[in-house]
Amino acid sequence: MRKSILFLVAAIAICSSCKKEYTCVCYGGLSGQEHPIAIEKTTDNKARAKCQSYNQPNVMDGYYNCHIK
Repeated sequence: MRKSILFLVAAIAICSSCKKEYTCVCYGGLSGQEHPIAIEKTTDNKARAKCQSYNQPNVMDGYYNCHIK
């Protein structure tokens, strides 16, 4: 019983530390200003991939350069 509770507490701690909220910051567009984009609870690799997907030319505003802050 004691080992089960300890295992459960450890599993919860590991899972809660894996998924965080990240901020993707994009620069560029017509204004050249910083545009922060919140990426909800996810892993580091998924957040970086999603942020890099914003590194595309925007037809209206020009090119954005994005990275995780």
